[in-house]
Amino acid sequence: MAYIDMRTAWNQVAAHYQRRHAIPTDSAHYGPWAPLENELRLLGDVSGPPHPRSGLRRWAM
Repeated sequence: MAYIDMRTAWNQVAAHYQRRHAIPTDSAHYGPWAPLENELRLLGDVSGPPHPRSGLRRWAM
């Protein structure tokens, strides 16, 4: 079986994938048919310094 460098493979298709799926970058994305974090609010308030476990911050909106 041939070795595939997954990072290189992703980098080759990433621009096309992003154009095709138009995934927003101002909110967490849970999947192709799921509402965005702006609507679900599953994370609650993530403003301020990163949480020690998750590393999350509030997205710039």
